[in-house]
Amino acid sequence: MEKIRDITGVYGKIYSIAISLDSKFLISGSPWGHIFVIDMIKGKIYRRLRRHRKSVIGVAITHDGKYIVSVAADKTIKISELETKYLIRKIKIKGAPSRLALSPGDIYIFLGNMNNTIGMWEFATGRIGHTFIGHNSHVTAVAATPDGNNVISGSADRTIKIWDIVTGKLVRTLDGHLESVYEIIVTSDGNNIISGSFDKTIRIWDLKTGELIHTLVGHKMGPPTIALSPDGKYIFSGSPDKTINIWDFAKGTCIHSQFTKLLGTTAMAVSPNGKYLVNTDGSWFTVWDISKITKTFEL
Repeated sequence: MEKIRDITGVYGKIYSIAISLDSKFLISGSPWGHIFVIDMIKGKIYRRLRRHRKSVIGVAITHDGKYIVSVAADKTIKISELETKYLIRKIKIKGAPSRLALSPGDIYIFLGNMNNTIGMWEFATGRIGHTFIGHNSHVTAVAATPDGNNVISGSADRTIKIWDIVTGKLVRTLDGHLESVYEIIVTSDGNNIISGSFDKTIRIWDLKTGELIHTLVGHKMGPPTIALSPDGKYIFSGSPDKTINIWDFAKGTCIHSQFTKLLGTTAMAVSPNGKYLVNTDGSWFTVWDISKITKTFEL
């Protein structure tokens, strides 16, 4: 793993980042309500969208790469066209948003909330769908399954819940984390859930049975933020302990640990082409070349 560059110009608490479908642009929110589109190759801000009046909590890019979806503390979801900056839609929400996710095909927008619920909106119309109720504390993580059948949520109540998107009913609850769940990823084949928690661990679960497969222990501080390589073979994790760990997904073992000069990782993402890893602590972004990792560790 080799560092390509540091990128500055966006400061403050950054809760989530996303990378465009062509792996060229990094998308980030800011505490001032702006959305930044950053050219990762040149290391410069390409475009700034003045979309929200308060801190941006989450950003996502649609699966066709055309639109940016953002949610902010001003209680709005906004959909913007990436190339033209045109605002497509504004959706007003209730409560305090925490995490954002899109369903496959961008049919639905899912939003975790500090009021212990997960909301669902139709992407095309902005109409609200189910409200998923069942957590005993605020929702801190949300992700959708690749088949579009389920939405997964993590909470400060230490549980992970699997919900049926059609009926809105709870399918299964996963227990095991000792502290709040911070982040959730669903593997591209839909077989597994990966979760990071304030208990410093990363856990891999069988989505269909709820069985705990691996507990990854290595970070000295929590919570770890996580990302998955496009081929599903490697998990990347960063934490306040100033390290990035690389884990073998199948074996559940750490194969590399990289010290960073960042104050700690608050968000990270892997590019769709599998070449770049980006992490941030809110002070700046670091872009890493990870294209040789699979080759290196499979020799």
